[in-house]
Amino acid sequence: MMCTIFALAVLFLCFVLDSVDAFGVTHSSLSIRQKVVACVPPLTVQKDDAYDDFYAGFNPAEFETYNQGYNKPQPRRSNNRNVNGHDYVRDWDADDSNVDVLAVNQLIAERLSMRKTGQFEEADDIRDRLLNEHGVLVRDKDKKWRSGCSRSGSGLKWLRASTSDRRSNSKPVTDYGPNGHDYVMAIDASEFQCKLSVEDINKLLAERLGRKLSRDYKGADKLQEELLKAGVFVNDRSREWRADGKSFLGLEPNQYTMSELSEKPDESMLEEIESLIKVRALLKAERLFKGADTVRDDLVYRYNVYVDDRSLQWSVGNPFPGEKKWGNEYVPFRMARSSQIPDEVDEIEALLEERDSSRVNRNFKKADEIRDRLANEFNVYTNDKKREWSVGRIKKSRSESRESFEPRGFTQRGGGSLPEEDLAKVNQLLIERRSLKRERRFDEADAIRDQLIEDYGISVDDRNSEWRFRNAPYSVADDSKAVDEQTQMTIQDMVESRVRAREARDFETADSIRNELETNYSVIIDDRLREWYVEQ
Repeated sequence: MMCTIFALAVLFLCFVLDSVDAFGVTHSSLSIRQKVVACVPPLTVQKDDAYDDFYAGFNPAEFETYNQGYNKPQPRRSNNRNVNGHDYVRDWDADDSNVDVLAVNQLIAERLSMRKTGQFEEADDIRDRLLNEHGVLVRDKDKKWRSGCSRSGSGLKWLRASTSDRRSNSKPVTDYGPNGHDYVMAIDASEFQCKLSVEDINKLLAERLGRKLSRDYKGADKLQEELLKAGVFVNDRSREWRADGKSFLGLEPNQYTMSELSEKPDESMLEEIESLIKVRALLKAERLFKGADTVRDDLVYRYNVYVDDRSLQWSVGNPFPGEKKWGNEYVPFRMARSSQIPDEVDEIEALLEERDSSRVNRNFKKADEIRDRLANEFNVYTNDKKREWSVGRIKKSRSESRESFEPRGFTQRGGGSLPEEDLAKVNQLLIERRSLKRERRFDEADAIRDQLIEDYGISVDDRNSEWRFRNAPYSVADDSKAVDEQTQMTIQDMVESRVRAREARDFETADSIRNELETNYSVIIDDRLREWYVEQ
């Protein structure tokens, strides 16, 4: 080791001598160098020195120096998430107007955080702030945002354009083969029990897949219901279908019988009633509860038939005692307490029932004619949300009927209704719960909250002093501008399509529907209240 150090010292001294020569020093550097080298003893490798063994025979000239590139300028990597808190980029080609970029980036980052934690209503509120305060639209599929937009529709085409250019370079469209779908009959399927042929089943499956790919979830659900009516079960996860009367979930559909308390049904309607009850049982077996609820409402509206899932019975005209109410069952129109009592009450109520039937059958022209007749002949106007009618227009503010059935400070929001006796029970429970909370008896108050959820499907918002039916569909707000029946049902269908898109986490489609409603119909949606209204 010492020999190595000494040799390095000699080399350094030689370097110094060469440097002196370069500056013109007159002494003979060569003689000095020779004397120094002569004093250096010959280098010998010590066998006991492992360090010297490692470098024995090493010649640096035989090796190429590795350049790690530290002295080269490195390309700047895009890392918008670290800089802005999100990975969205601005589409300068769409618009380059001035905007508060710092505030926009902060809102986009906050919205992204809300979406990741499942707070979609809060994320929608931030999206609205971006548009209202900064004129900014956000496109989630290709993670872009642009300025220069407005609520009147400017920028909507950009939002709908989505990623058409990107799709052209993406993976090719899937070839689903001659059947037009990729579903196969289940291997363990037993005897075929279906009135449809395999060819007909393939056609329906292909059409349903096409509806799903085009994000027409409502149409896809209707086709699935049609398949179920024919006895065909579909499993989207395994891409299988079967028509042997067995559910993929291993649940046999319940068998319902007519209750002894039931009125005698019309023979011409009996077959259709039993068919709908069977379809509802199949939907419940497949856990398609929304479809099952739709069939249940259809049974009540069209045939006055009620179904009790506990006793597995159905009844015409006699609701079962203790039946759970979820705000979606049929409730006839009742006269508002503030209304004058006309002489033609029976005729008015008969016309209201006929109008309900026309709306269920989607005969909107007839429903409009009945509505106009009620207004022109009897000066009668209706509030479809409250299921009330009145001689003269019903005030937009809360009526005496609503006030008499609401505890002070609490307001019902959203759709859904209950018979008067059940509504009175609900509000008595709300009053008791508020009293218990004031006395700090929170366990008892929570028990009432759970009872409201279990027995009536009601959710209470203490902060805003409101309550609503949890599963009720979005409804038109009391202060909405009046529109004709056809337009109202079109809007309602679009609102429900948006709900389905949100449930499927297809937020771009949901946003597109919302913007289309606002642009074409001046419709504003309140997701917290589950209401929509047409701006005056």
